[in-house]
Amino acid sequence: MMRRALILVFILGTLLPSSGQAETTTVEACHCNYYPTGKSTAARLAFIPETGSTPLNERCQTQCMERVQQAGGTFISSEARSEIVEDTPPAVEPSPIVPRLSVPIPNFSFTKPVFENGSVSVNFIGQYIVGIYRWLIGIAAVFAVVMIMVGGIQYMLGATGKGAKEGMERIKNAIVGFVILLASYLLLYTVNPQLVVSRPISFKVIERSDADFTASIVAHPELADTAEEFKGMGCPSTEELRNGVTFFTTGYYKPSYGEKQAYQSFECNIAMQCTCPNGRQPESSCSAAGGKWQPCVPFPEGTTYCNQTSPPAVLPQAFHTAAVSSCLPKGTVFKIFDSPLGEANNAVWYAEDGGAWIKGRRLDLYTGEGSTAYTRAVSAGGKVTIKTCPGNNPSQCPTN
Repeated sequence: MMRRALILVFILGTLLPSSGQAETTTVEACHCNYYPTGKSTAARLAFIPETGSTPLNERCQTQCMERVQQAGGTFISSEARSEIVEDTPPAVEPSPIVPRLSVPIPNFSFTKPVFENGSVSVNFIGQYIVGIYRWLIGIAAVFAVVMIMVGGIQYMLGATGKGAKEGMERIKNAIVGFVILLASYLLLYTVNPQLVVSRPISFKVIERSDADFTASIVAHPELADTAEEFKGMGCPSTEELRNGVTFFTTGYYKPSYGEKQAYQSFECNIAMQCTCPNGRQPESSCSAAGGKWQPCVPFPEGTTYCNQTSPPAVLPQAFHTAAVSSCLPKGTVFKIFDSPLGEANNAVWYAEDGGAWIKGRRLDLYTGEGSTAYTRAVSAGGKVTIKTCPGNNPSQCPTN
């Protein structure tokens, strides 16, 4: 029982990373101005150019023209700039919580676990047993001395009679018992050397997973329990999907560059809504509505982001939804009714995306880009009725 308790204390100890000061680096970047195909409004593209012997401005112009041509747009101009970006702070060793005994053992304390090669080794159990053993040695020594003193007094007062014999027996028992306690280590080692070896328990360090909520849940925490309820439901039958079945929807969107909303920083916002272009910061964390997740590594303006939300790469578009593929296979076409997001009602939606936490009868509706899309994503949380379209043909979708 003690072994399980100590393991549980360690596992439940939150591995809180200490904060590190981010450093900045200056990089040369190319900015391209161009007209996207079929549009009269100019757009901008930014990237770090490939190395070469020609001047930076020439390389930027050449590489900008190549990228714009690949995208099917019309090149306008290019510009070379120096960008200051934050480097990812170095990984900081976690600091786990060390157990605290309800009844302290004198002159005893647990040592911190050892982190090495992605694993953590903890020897709380062995240290606890050693601490108890040393404490018992001290107690036994005091007890043995007391018994020897009592036996000596009994021997002196009993002279040659029965009392003297009992006193000698008491003294002998106290000495023998204390010697046995002192020799217990040697006895165990003689029986089996492995009995006295205290091997630490090793755990694989697991990174925190993404938060199991979206903008809808953060804005309306009271929906969390209902969302979890639908997450645990099994897939509906084909007939139920055709005739209408209740799902629970939330919303996600593409934040504009620098948009923070309720998630403390732009990097936290991107990490909640979609994928990070340069990965995540394992030593940092974001929090909202009681949940935590890792923010994106900072990236300069012009970097392509939110261009895929789950593997395989999916470019989110209007009326895309994230669904569990076992319930709604990719490519499933359906209509939504009774949604708290008015524009979602009686519209044709497509199951094209997914997510690690999208399970059961939960859907995540993509609501677009920018602050207005955020407002729609927040409004998307609630129960809806969905009906699939025969043959996944939008023209065959039900009207009510």
